[in-house]
Amino acid sequence: FGTVDNLSKQLIGAGLGCPAEYNLADHAMVLLQTKSKDELAEMRQRLHGQVEVPEVARRENEADVPADSRAAGFGRQLLELSRRELLGVWRNKPGLIAAVMVPTVLNLFFAAIFSSVGDTAAEDYDPNSHFGGLTQVAIGGMFGAAQPLLLRFPLDRGIFLREYATSTYGASAYFLSKSMVELPQSFLNALIVWLVTYWIMGFNGSFMYFVLVFWATGLAAASTALFVGCLASNAEVAQQAAPAIFVPQLMFA
Repeated sequence: FGTVDNLSKQLIGAGLGCPAEYNLADHAMVLLQTKSKDELAEMRQRLHGQVEVPEVARRENEADVPADSRAAGFGRQLLELSRRELLGVWRNKPGLIAAVMVPTVLNLFFAAIFSSVGDTAAEDYDPNSHFGGLTQVAIGGMFGAAQPLLLRFPLDRGIFLREYATSTYGASAYFLSKSMVELPQSFLNALIVWLVTYWIMGFNGSFMYFVLVFWATGLAAASTALFVGCLASNAEVAQQAAPAIFVPQLMFA
């Protein structure tokens, strides 16, 4: 196919263009793995018949490939994957801003609606309103923690399968690295939520206890969402399966 640009143009001309925000190499692998032999032969004829592919420069001598190349150790895999995941989070500036602003604004609404419901010394104190305020914050935190992870693995599946198939890293290092980056993010989210709601709603008790419990429940919800995302064939299926997973938890909590 020649260069990467030529491959992209040929696929578009054949009606098999790479979707938006999808890696071209992953897209080509999906086509090769899902099409039948006859379809691949027909696609090859169509691709070669579209444009004149320039000769790709080659070395006269083939590169020496070690015969006993092995994957890096678990510690090295974990370090590099964690670094890549952290850089991905840091470079996604809109995502970082949304991760701070969305829970802040949303919980400001909750705090305004349930203002001072936890003040047990107030004359109009109602335990039902107190419980309702706690429940609303907990439900918002559960869905806020689960929603990003529900779609993450279906969107990254192509990259993971390609790198896992070439023994770049193992599955345990991959998921553990995501957890190591997710833990501080979840703690920051829990801290933001309770900094906004704790004093406005008039809750009592240890502030850090509220934060830690919220953090733990958020991690449980995120783990469930990631599990569902791994089982789903694509992001749309994962999104549709979410209510069946989380609604029973709300009903029987």
